[in-house]
Amino acid sequence: MGDRVRLTEPDRPELRLYEPLSKRINNRGFLRNLGIEPGSYVFQDTSAGGATGSGPLSGPDFTFATIRATRFEKAPEITTIEVKNRAGANVNVVYDIRAHRRVSHFPYLACPRSHLNPASTEVIRS
Repeated sequence: MGDRVRLTEPDRPELRLYEPLSKRINNRGFLRNLGIEPGSYVFQDTSAGGATGSGPLSGPDFTFATIRATRFEKAPEITTIEVKNRAGANVNVVYDIRAHRRVSHFPYLACPRSHLNPASTEVIRS
């Protein structure tokens, strides 16, 4: 490699991702991308909500609750976000997120700045 220096992002522990991501999630632009109007939701950091050792299918890390009003009804909609670092983002986490559908209309996976291996990303998507 000679004189070249290559900077790589360290894979931070998942617990250290919650606080900075929680702040970013409440950004107006981010909320609109999720279809949530700023000021019309309740946000809960549920990352520390479960008991340790609760099994492989646990609760989500962040939860949004909104009320969608139509002409004829008002219905709650729940959005959940599961946070994983690079090491934790794998096919098994897809099952965890699918299990969140029992309480969520829109479950998501967040891997902040993970730079996942393209092969790993394709396996997760498929």
